[in-house]
Amino acid sequence: MKSKQPSGYQKLKKRKLEEEKRKADFGALHKFIVRQPINEHVDEHIDEHVEENIDEHDEELVEEHVEEQEDVE
Repeated sequence: MKSKQPSGYQKLKKRKLEEEKRKADFGALHKFIVRQPINEHVDEHIDEHVEENIDEHDEELVEEHVEEQEDVE
């Protein structure tokens, strides 16, 4: 008659196999994920935002200057 429960050795063997599988799979997804350091990522967006605002501000100043020149004439 076969035992319904695994023996201590069978449990140990199963745990070791599961641990080996877990260790082999550890970090498998890391090769698919590419992360940029946070500082570089934030700096890029800040630079883009600043450049956009400077361009918009420059255009507003030019328009104001043109309007002032038209009023003077």
